Amino acid sequence: MREISPFGKKIKEIRIDNDMTINTVSKKSGVSQSYISQIENGSRDTPQPDMIKKIANGLGVDYFILMRAAGYMATSNEFPTTNEEEFTNICFNVKTVYKKTDENGSEKYVRYTEEELKSNFFNLHHLITQDTNDIFYKDRVLTRIEIEKVKTMLELLLED
Repeated sequence: MREISPFGKKIKEIRIDNDMTINTVSKKSGVSQSYISQIENGSRDTPQPDMIKKIANGLGVDYFILMRAAGYMATSNEFPTTNEEEFTNICFNVKTVYKKTDENGSEKYVRYTEEELKSNFFNLHHLITQDTNDIFYKDRVLTRIEIEKVKTMLELLLED
């Protein structure tokens, strides 16, 4: 049996601290009970970020907590120092990290600077052309087709 990863330990800790069963996390996340159990007991490796996001949703915790536990994101010394609560309130549904490849070819996730976030948050072109976050209108998520229609309308209205 393998050693349990820090990620496996973290999700089990969060689950137990919140009095949740594996079945509850499975139902809330859409991830199978066996997969979650295998991560917690060390028989499965740390999952990819898309699966981590599902598990974070199932546990009801911030995605970045699990991304750090998984080793995809470094601790705070690699990120700009910001009041996390204020940061979250301002940027509640904006992609705050991106995948970066270093000189050795390995990938890691790094946080945008505050300036980059402000630019992306208020840049309509960026919001409608990125495909990593949902875009909402009123209380529903727009489909890719609807987003393309909005993009076309904006181009007709605003392009010279």
